[in-house]
Amino acid sequence: MKKRIIIIFILLATCCMLDAQDASFSQYYASPLYVNPAQGGFSHAPRFALQYRDQQPFFNRAFVTYLATFDLYVGPLQGALGVVLQRDVLAKGLLVNQSALFCYNYRTNINKINISIGVGAGVLQSKINSSQALLNDQVNLPYGFENAAGTILATTELYASSQLKPDASFGVMAYAKRAFVGVSAKHLLPLAWSAQGNNILLPIKYSFNAGYEFNLQPRGTITLTPNVLVSSQGPFTQCNIGAHLIADKYSIGAYYRNVLENSDAAILTVGYTLGLVKASYSYDFGLKGAGRFYTGAHELCFVLQIEESAWGKRQRRIKKSASCPTFLK
Repeated sequence: MKKRIIIIFILLATCCMLDAQDASFSQYYASPLYVNPAQGGFSHAPRFALQYRDQQPFFNRAFVTYLATFDLYVGPLQGALGVVLQRDVLAKGLLVNQSALFCYNYRTNINKINISIGVGAGVLQSKINSSQALLNDQVNLPYGFENAAGTILATTELYASSQLKPDASFGVMAYAKRAFVGVSAKHLLPLAWSAQGNNILLPIKYSFNAGYEFNLQPRGTITLTPNVLVSSQGPFTQCNIGAHLIADKYSIGAYYRNVLENSDAAILTVGYTLGLVKASYSYDFGLKGAGRFYTGAHELCFVLQIEESAWGKRQRRIKKSASCPTFLK
């Protein structure tokens, strides 16, 4: 019974989240298309990224998110193509949200400043696992959701177990060899999920990100990139600010996340590059303002960086493309 009460609590919290914001990643720079459709194809060679996030691990995988992205610069199109696949599994499959977004960005140059304009189109799906759902008409005090014999009561309430909605996004990014700044908007089409006669709205998400790369060594093998990401969705505003140090095959980052006026988390990330693969791990340390129920978050990321291959470097020379900060690749 205690476990079921916890599941109900998580579901209620999840519904509130759905009415407010998307899933967020501490290593947002690892899958740039998730932040802004204009941030794809900067390595000018195929790039794959996989991310896994377990938020609130104390609740035994209650909030788990998977993310897969792919992007590639295409010369004849004067821009890049990309795909973003996301899957949120909440309360061990009680509620599953998943999406697929296809992106394209166009590159141009204005007064020696490189401009990328991106658009994205796709679908969002929300599914409720009816075998795990416990609804209002199943409450039977003092037994909870069971009868005196211990059998869970059946429900007569109707709800949509699966809903599919169209989605769209837009973004712009300006960048040079050492600096970048971008803005984006996600969920431009009205999104409202129907749950037992109530509409759960998913507001437009606005994001702003910027950074500057400092070269700490003449040949550029050690760089430090202070950067910031500010996102606003509905009544929630979140700010990530910190710096990322890349030293040859190693990387380390430290970030501070603030939600509205409260300190949310301190984030530490470490990474290592082996051949064409970059692997990184981060952990969110809950701060005082996050509340006593916040138990942190684990995040793993793997990036297949073909840009570092001989083929990728040759493609970059052939295209004679404008360079951008290493942080964006």
